Amino acid sequence: MAGLRLPALLLAALLATGGTLVGGDPQPAPLPSDDAVIVPEQPLELRIEAPDTINAGELLVLDAGESAATNFRWTLVNDDRPNARFRLANGDRTLFFATPTPGRYVFVVAASTPRQLVLEKITVVVAGVEPPAPGPGPGPIPNPQPPQPPPGPVVPDGRLGLTRKTYDLAKPLAEAYGPLLREVAGNYDSVASEAGGLSSATVASMRAQITERNRATAGTNREALIAPFFGPLGQAIGELERAGKVGTKADCIGAFNEIAAGLRLAAGGVQR
Repeated sequence: MAGLRLPALLLAALLATGGTLVGGDPQPAPLPSDDAVIVPEQPLELRIEAPDTINAGELLVLDAGESAATNFRWTLVNDDRPNARFRLANGDRTLFFATPTPGRYVFVVAASTPRQLVLEKITVVVAGVEPPAPGPGPGPIPNPQPPQPPPGPVVPDGRLGLTRKTYDLAKPLAEAYGPLLREVAGNYDSVASEAGGLSSATVASMRAQITERNRATAGTNREALIAPFFGPLGQAIGELERAGKVGTKADCIGAFNEIAAGLRLAAGGVQR
């Protein structure tokens, strides 16, 4: 039996409607039900966080982590620059890059899903770091202070206050009369030591002896030392005597020891 041959017009109608042939009559294809929803695929959107400029040596981060793509491929277009290399992380979604060479760097990323592909170009300027400009010099020091002399020795007042009193009177004279002041200090020490071994020594006899020895020691310098030293020192001793503080031999020995100590502290270290 020969195969069934359909009229040409009937065959064309069947193909156009997508229907089927039942009992020799073309049947239309069933329409989609009212519950069927056709959702078109959304276009792939590429989101990349990137700065416009960084300084040379700083780390550049290009982050496409918020994108819906599943595959990423990064390319540095101007990769002929020295040290222009990058690293990837987070499933190739994040790019890390650093270079000491200033310039304009262009990156291209190809992001894709199984059905879509998106390309995007990112340009970042790497700026050179200018060295800080030299500032002005320190300039003149306002209200310069003259050099201060080194601190002097610690001078105690002494029980009668004569160590400090003698030091204050003798210190201005130490540069010119240093050796002489040390000899005068020896006179006070010797008179005090001798009086301690003599029961007949009195305050009056001790004052007479120290006056005689100091006059011999000072010689021609005595007149020059009366006003700045011997005179004021004698007045200080007289005030102590009137106050009853130098009324005994023991008091006078103590006073002479304090005077000797003040003289040595004032003349210490002075060489002629």
